[in-house]
Amino acid sequence: MTEKSPRSATTSTRTDSLTDLESLTDPARFRDHDDVRYAEHTEIHADEDHCRAHSRGMAVVGVTAADGSVLIATHLEEPVALLPHARLEDEDDDWLAAADRAIERLTDEPVDVGRPVRVRSVEHVVEGDDTAHTSSHTVVFEASPEADGATAADLTARTTCGWDAGWYTSFPDGCDETPERPAADVRLFLE
Repeated sequence: MTEKSPRSATTSTRTDSLTDLESLTDPARFRDHDDVRYAEHTEIHADEDHCRAHSRGMAVVGVTAADGSVLIATHLEEPVALLPHARLEDEDDDWLAAADRAIERLTDEPVDVGRPVRVRSVEHVVEGDDTAHTSSHTVVFEASPEADGATAADLTARTTCGWDAGWYTSFPDGCDETPERPAADVRLFLE
C-alpha cells in the first residue's frame, strides 16, 4: 500500500513484516507478535494531572543510516538523550502520523518509517488508588533515510526547542540521566 509522505509529494511504501501499514490506530494488536517486543507496565503519579493524562500515546522513531548511525536528540541543558518522538495530538491522530512529525522536528531528510519493533502499554495510576485512571501506548518504529546508502556525513540534523539532534554510532556521552525506558529505546538501535 502507498501513502503520500507529508514531507514531499512523492509516494512512499510503508511495509511491515506483519502487515502493510497505512496507519496504526491500535498498537495492542501487536501484543502477541513475535517480531514486536511488547511490554506492559504501570506508572504511578501524584495526581491525575500528569504529562500523559491527556494523550493516547507517544510515537518514537529509531532512524538508522546506512553506516549504522542513529538520529538522536540531546537536551541542551539536561544530560538526556532521546530518539525522535511525538505525542498523539488528538483522537483522530495515529502513530505513523506522529512518527512523521517527530522526524520532521529534527531533520529535513525524507525518511521511510517502517514497522513497530517495540510497544509499551502503560496503565496510569494515581498514588493510593487501585485502578488505572487512564492508559497509553508508546510505539517504537524502525526507520531509515530514503536516500540509498546515506551515511551520517550525508544527512542533516538540527537544533530545535532545547534539543540538539545529531547522528550517533554510540550512546551520546554525558547523557547519563536519560530515563531507563527511553535509554533502552536508543540502545535498541545502537546494538
